[in-house]
Amino acid sequence: MRERHAAHLLTRARQITPRLQVTAERAAALAEGDQLALHTEGALRRLIDAADPRAVALVAWWWRYWKERCRYRSGYALATEALRGPAEPPDVAEALFGSAALGYLCGSNEAAAGYAADALARFQQLGDMPGIGNAMSLIGMMELHGGHVRTALEWYQRGLRDVSEKAAPRVYATLLGNIAPVYAAVGDLESARSAAEQAAARYQVIGDELAVSAMLSNLGIWAARAGDRDRAEALLRESSPAGRPCAIARLAARRRGLSLADGPAGSGRPAGPLPPIGHVRAWALALCGPDTAAG
Repeated sequence: MRERHAAHLLTRARQITPRLQVTAERAAALAEGDQLALHTEGALRRLIDAADPRAVALVAWWWRYWKERCRYRSGYALATEALRGPAEPPDVAEALFGSAALGYLCGSNEAAAGYAADALARFQQLGDMPGIGNAMSLIGMMELHGGHVRTALEWYQRGLRDVSEKAAPRVYATLLGNIAPVYAAVGDLESARSAAEQAAARYQVIGDELAVSAMLSNLGIWAARAGDRDRAEALLRESSPAGRPCAIARLAARRRGLSLADGPAGSGRPAGPLPPIGHVRAWALALCGPDTAAG
């Protein structure tokens, strides 16, 4: 009975994970994941105790659900425990990548960097193009958030050179989307706009509306920084059905002569320095799922 149960849950995990990247299916996929979560983690613990290679396979397919539900610490603990057992090389590579992502999100930065480097090496050995791009994107994000902007830029540029767009269209779009704010951070807004526009076009083809929205939002903010307020407002409105009212209100305040960094109107106090544009959005895109063209 437990054998069939574990096999069933692994099959369901393989079905759910790709749907997390499809805007129209994401909510339903998460709801299905919620229903299976306790069963899946119970089965995973039994597989770990039995040193069953399917433990790592289950982590490889389930870690993105943990990320989506912000189960960073508990997911990281289970993933790293599973990796102590035997497994097939592709499952090990993906589980290492998941451990890197979850570990970084829960603050285990040094260990996460080690897992990411190990995952990249294994993806390269396997010739796994989406895996290579994903790992390079994650390493670039770690460098960016660590303040090593030039190093981050080099990782993204390397990813765009090494990853075939034909073999990994989603991952290639993600690399473009994530390099855009890095270009902006080094003051190259023209390259930032070009990369974000290319990423948005590719995400539109893929059907990832959330990613398109993120790109349009970045483009709107950069247009505001360049002084093109009409274009900025149009892009920010287009980036979300809700119209991004807070961002547009700040643009309207700037039109009245206030700074984008000003605090609430009439407060008499600054809001503090703005965070680097696009970093949070880029991080959300850095962990893209299995590529539709892969394998």
